[in-house]
Amino acid sequence: MGRLVVDTELLVEAGGQLGAIVDTFMYADHDAEALADHVGHPGLARKVTDFALTWQSRRQEMLETIGSLADVAAGVGLAFEELDQLLADKLTLDPEVQTAGGAVPQ
Repeated sequence: MGRLVVDTELLVEAGGQLGAIVDTFMYADHDAEALADHVGHPGLARKVTDFALTWQSRRQEMLETIGSLADVAAGVGLAFEELDQLLADKLTLDPEVQTAGGAVPQ
């Protein structure tokens, strides 16, 4: 029989890290605008500012995609943890609590 091993902690952690990436991207235009103030050349500062403003729609798409991945990764990790706990609970029930025929009361 095959064996399924799921690192649920890694999945939940990945969800958190992806969420942090979303947070970073949310403020990327502000970071670029702040950088523009410090580049020391007006032409380059305009280019940095233009870039920050023109990639707004692409950044929004990325935010939505990465945010979805964060939710899915964390959700899958938590779902497997819950399933694992449920299965462990079913396996460790007191045999006297089980009903006739092996059915476990709900």
